[in-house]
Amino acid sequence: MITMYAGDTLNITIPVTENGNPVDLSGATVKWRLDDIERNTATINTNDFVVKIVPADTEGKHGNFTFEAEITDQAGNVSTVVQERVYIMKGEIT
Repeated sequence: MITMYAGDTLNITIPVTENGNPVDLSGATVKWRLDDIERNTATINTNDFVVKIVPADTEGKHGNFTFEAEITDQAGNVSTVVQERVYIMKGEIT
C-alpha cells in the first residue's frame, strides 16, 4: 500500500519485469489511473517508468483509492503492470 498526504507531490517508480527479467520499454506508452483521474503521462526509462501525482490530483481526497498502470508496447500488446491501494491522508496545512 502506498500512503501519502492529500495535496502532496508523489513520484511512483514502477519497474517492469517478466519472469524476473527486466522488460525493455523502448517505444512503449503508459496509461495510469488514480481513482477518477486517468492520464497518459509518465517518464519512461529503459526498464521502469515514473508516474508523477501532483497536488491537484489529491486535494480534498482522503481514504483508500486504487492506483493502476498499464503499458502498451511497440507491438500494441497491453499489460497491467501494477494495481495497488493508495491511502490518502488529510493534509492539515492550508
